Amino acid sequence: MAPASVAALACSRPSTCKHLVELDAHLQANLYLSARAVAYWVKETFGVSYTHSGMTAVLRRLGYVYKKPRLVPGKADREAQTQFLETYDHIRNL
Repeated sequence: MAPASVAALACSRPSTCKHLVELDAHLQANLYLSARAVAYWVKETFGVSYTHSGMTAVLRRLGYVYKKPRLVPGKADREAQTQFLETYDHIRNL
């Protein structure tokens, strides 16, 4: 979920606002599964360290929310399953 406006955030330093704008642009183009991964990218890119909870707060301020990934089952091939079971039974009975 993208923020309404990064410019609307109160920033203590101009460099902080610049980093937030760059972070938002990066998050729009890249998917991360955890705040820790985002914090690592921020540290490598800007040299600023964040704790897990600190990065979570920054992401919330930017308007991002956590959505747990769902497991989507693959489509089963009935013929392949039947063939596997027949082969398995044959091997098991040897």
